Amino acid sequence: MTPIMDGNTAAARHLVVVGPMAVGKTTVATALAGRLGRPLRDSDDDLAAERGITGRDLAAAEGVAALHRWEADHLLGALAGPTPAVVAPAASTVDDPACRAALEPHVVVVLTAPAEVLAARMAPDDGRRSLGPDTEAAVADLDERRAAAFRAVADVEIDTGARTPAETVDAVADALAGLPGGGAPAPTRVSHVGICVADMDRSLRFYRDGLGFQATHDFSVGPEFGRLMEVDGVRLHSQFLRRDGVSIELLHFAEPGQSGDGSRRPVNRLGFTHLSIRVPDVTAAAARSRRAPGWTGG
Repeated sequence: MTPIMDGNTAAARHLVVVGPMAVGKTTVATALAGRLGRPLRDSDDDLAAERGITGRDLAAAEGVAALHRWEADHLLGALAGPTPAVVAPAASTVDDPACRAALEPHVVVVLTAPAEVLAARMAPDDGRRSLGPDTEAAVADLDERRAAAFRAVADVEIDTGARTPAETVDAVADALAGLPGGGAPAPTRVSHVGICVADMDRSLRFYRDGLGFQATHDFSVGPEFGRLMEVDGVRLHSQFLRRDGVSIELLHFAEPGQSGDGSRRPVNRLGFTHLSIRVPDVTAAAARSRRAPGWTGG
């Protein structure tokens, strides 16, 4: 927790979004990373990328204690990174004294929601570790045990229970702007490039298999983001991919659908013209791209 921050020093700190399971950490942290132009370090995504498993898998194979050790190490490693990031750690990290101490210099947003809301958001196949037959009671027990620790590290506390994801992100941004000394972190770098696609599976295979990007995280967006996207009734699937520090976001619109015919644009047309990717062997990369299922070039 950072009681007083100035705008300059806040820009050099990590922004940490923490809270109980299913409170919306990944969704809110992803949106904040986009607004601030910062990389995202998400515990669930990084576990999947590093070990190819979910938290549920790790807990089942090695025990809950092993999962919590990994989650604590993940937070400590993310906070040690030199580039200011948005970090979404696991809820268990506030149980660890070393993690609480490491959070002290950084800007910490704690998200909360009633136990019944959190339990309703959980699904058997969402990758979270099992909390037993009575999920709501288990969530309430965890919240009670961790409430003081969450409050101790919080610079900002936002209840997500009655808010849409977009409203939560706006509430967090407003709260950060109101911190003493104007402590809201400032944008530091370009976050990602967004690409609207007609076929998500085909595009994913092209960028991943053909160009070597790694899928990092994905989420669905509903009508609550219509005002932000200036598209009424929007429903879309977003898939982030990353390679060599560059992130792209593939956007597939289920409603109202894509516009345009996808034809190649001349480079002298106003607007975005190209995405340039450095490779060690252009000939080999071109051949691999042509073999990828999403290839549409000549």
